[in-house]
Amino acid sequence: MSHKTIYIEIDEEITSIIDRIAESEADGLTLAVPKGAKLFQSVVNLKFLKREAEALGKKVVLVTSDAPAAALAEQIGLAVKEKLEFGEDIEPPLSGWPKEREYKRPPLKVYDIIGPGGAMLKNVPSRPKKKAAEEEEVKISITRPEAVIEQKIEKEEKTEEKGGVVEEKVPRKTRKLEEEFLAGIEEAPYAADEEAAARAEEEGEKMKAAKRFKIPSFGNLLLKLSHLWRPKPAAEIEEMEKPTVIAVKRPAFQSSKILILFIAVSLAVISASLYYILPVAKIVIVPKKDKISSESVVIIDKNIPQISGDRIPGQIVQMEESLSREFSASGKTSAAQKAKGIITVYNAFGPNPQTLVATTRFLSETEKLFRLDKTVTVPGAKVVDGKITPSSIDVQVTAGEPGEDFSIGPSDFTIPGFQGTPKYAAFYGKSGAAMAGGSSGAAQIVTKDDIAKAKEEIRKELENRIREELLGKIPSGLKFIEDAVEQKVNEMTANVEAGESAEKFEIKGKITLKALLFKESDIDIWIDQNVSSQIQAGYAPTSGTRAVTYGKPELNLAQGTMKLPFKIEQEIAGKIEVEAFKERISGKDENQIRQIIMQEPGIETASVTFWPFWVSKAPASSNRIQVLIQNL
Repeated sequence: MSHKTIYIEIDEEITSIIDRIAESEADGLTLAVPKGAKLFQSVVNLKFLKREAEALGKKVVLVTSDAPAAALAEQIGLAVKEKLEFGEDIEPPLSGWPKEREYKRPPLKVYDIIGPGGAMLKNVPSRPKKKAAEEEEVKISITRPEAVIEQKIEKEEKTEEKGGVVEEKVPRKTRKLEEEFLAGIEEAPYAADEEAAARAEEEGEKMKAAKRFKIPSFGNLLLKLSHLWRPKPAAEIEEMEKPTVIAVKRPAFQSSKILILFIAVSLAVISASLYYILPVAKIVIVPKKDKISSESVVIIDKNIPQISGDRIPGQIVQMEESLSREFSASGKTSAAQKAKGIITVYNAFGPNPQTLVATTRFLSETEKLFRLDKTVTVPGAKVVDGKITPSSIDVQVTAGEPGEDFSIGPSDFTIPGFQGTPKYAAFYGKSGAAMAGGSSGAAQIVTKDDIAKAKEEIRKELENRIREELLGKIPSGLKFIEDAVEQKVNEMTANVEAGESAEKFEIKGKITLKALLFKESDIDIWIDQNVSSQIQAGYAPTSGTRAVTYGKPELNLAQGTMKLPFKIEQEIAGKIEVEAFKERISGKDENQIRQIIMQEPGIETASVTFWPFWVSKAPASSNRIQVLIQNL
């Protein structure tokens, strides 16, 4: 709930305070009231403040150091505190501001309009009725102020006429009200003696000077009259302070006539203003609703720059992911096993390639003999400016004999077959990893099932990784369809053969992914261009209600296209041309507006509110008609 603090000036009228409360957009208001403020000079002011704040839906709290006034406000039911809290938003005082502003009350007259669908919108809440006691407190009786004063002090009055001056015993509070009234009609006060007359004249001149710069509002005048002319309850009269003797000279008959004429003219002007300026009408419309459903097919094409017919531009993305992992062998054997491994064979002899047949011998530094498993060709060395750069190739070798002794670590190898020739020093081998699998008895071996399971596990993990990476790198606004991808396994190898003796083995895998993406905003544009013809006349799509479901695509990455089926579901509502509608109902009464609403095919229900309460038709100016479209 929004909150604001308003500073009340010491001589500010109650009507000005109510105006400021009504104009504030805040729901909670704190009124900072100085000690001795005019607001506290009458209990009617406080009750009027409480009633109007409740009618406007405002939560009002008074802040004042005036202890008696605070106690009186609390008895009436107003919330009171001693000081402002830190950080409250304070509205500045009204110094230099015009205090007469338009006071807007909430709508008091409501009509319900039943639409073609037969549904009825609930009545717009009207202003709650006043309690009888509150109505009595603000009732204005047009009588002479002298008669009211005489009525209040009838039992205490002692009259003694001396030279045309009447001395009356009047309570101080009543005297203050009478002085305010006499000052309000700008008559100079009278006094029983010269000193009192001088003081009264000085105060009267000050008040006249202040009033020259302020146009009196009718609300302020009525409030003063209500203070002077409304009979006080007996309980309130008893609480008045003890009477004192004051000197009052009754106003002349001519002044009363001027006052009555002024009041009559003011009433006429204000009545005309209220009748022609204040009336407003509020129309709340609930449009009819429906749904449409449609199925369509478009072609996503990476070869076009923009939407063309049934083709929408697309974009191909490609990614690659690799993975290697070690697995445990599950097979067992009791036969002796020969160690196996990989040797890198180098050619530093010349540019010609060299063929090495299967079973070619390789001798380690520890004189362990290994033989080549398959025939290979070692590529020729590179010769640049007479300098030779050796070439190389990786080959699979197997120990010449079974046994654990052949499970040696990384080593250098010679080729005994070249011994005694220049090639013996130019062709050599190196192993980067240990030979493994050699045994002379029971040992673990790698089975075909071990290798197959390991490769499948690597493949699945690669697919998950590459999809997650793709989703994390898709640019904002592009759409990825799960089935619109193409995956290819580029590598899936094991470092051992099935049946070989080894406790561990390694699988290496590499996978690539291609996907065809498109912008969902292009799909929305295509739908707006091609599906709008299915919407019946007088209806329009409801914003935020479109749902698109994609089917299984047909992907052709070689051509860079994808055939994509999809289903559309869209909510539509009756379309109301607000400005044209306002022109049609301007100046119309309730029954005429009802007939106009019934003729609108897109309206389900509507409600009409006129304000103020005496208004029975919409204003002639469409600017004073408010039309709200309510989507339920």
